[in-house]
Amino acid sequence: MKILVIGDLHGEFPENVKEVINKEKIDLILSTGDFANFDNYRKIKFEKMDKTKFSNKVKDSVNNEDYNKMINEIIKSMEKPLEVLDSFNIPVYTIYGNLDYTNYEVNKHKIRTNSLNRIVKKSKNIKLFREGYVDLGNLQILLFSGYRKNALKYAPKKTKKVDRLNKGWRDRLNKIFSQIKPHKPVLFLFHDPPKDTKLDLINNPNSPMNGKHVGDEINREFIEKYQPQVAVCGHMHETQGTDQIGKSLIINAGYGRVGQFLILDINGNNVKYDLRKWKN
Repeated sequence: MKILVIGDLHGEFPENVKEVINKEKIDLILSTGDFANFDNYRKIKFEKMDKTKFSNKVKDSVNNEDYNKMINEIIKSMEKPLEVLDSFNIPVYTIYGNLDYTNYEVNKHKIRTNSLNRIVKKSKNIKLFREGYVDLGNLQILLFSGYRKNALKYAPKKTKKVDRLNKGWRDRLNKIFSQIKPHKPVLFLFHDPPKDTKLDLINNPNSPMNGKHVGDEINREFIEKYQPQVAVCGHMHETQGTDQIGKSLIINAGYGRVGQFLILDINGNNVKYDLRKWKN
């Protein structure tokens, strides 16, 4: 089975990826999420950020009219990459990342507009998973959406709330990993790289977290325990590449917006991968 994996499209869909999908015999497309363009939002956040606490509320930095306009533009930006993905008439399984506006976020902001769920519902070929298990006969795919917030990942002190939310994260992962059948390859698709790998190391001098590992230790915990043949993530734009956790091959599919993506060719336990980048 030949699978194309792409994520972090952030409002765009590069021409080079369109050409590959049209030329190669791709059986399935997987996406690691983050369809929305957050450029303006991130610019304000980094400009106003308290670098000692790695926090600030963007909403407090702009007036209500400008903020609502920016949020509507962010939500609108999800449409283009999803429409292109739907146009290839190939099954697309996607999760959402930390920069996608699902029904939950849209309702929370009390905005009457589109959402990731509504855009996908109108599509012909895309299926969105919060968490899910798909058995394709010769391959099992585990899909896991979301991003565990910094307040949970780096909580200086454990509280009942932190413990409860982290338990909820583990419960969701248990729900899909418990369905694995023996003697059949497993692909785990998720957003945030596992902690302490080559794929979660920030290499950005403009970031207050430069030089630190910022991945998810619970995602890593489940990879260590269940050892899927291949685990594919996104989120970290600058770390397209591979690493190993035990017998599991870990791959960051790359920054899709600039033409980075992954092609997997899986035949039983034989996994071939091809990480590609746009060459200007």
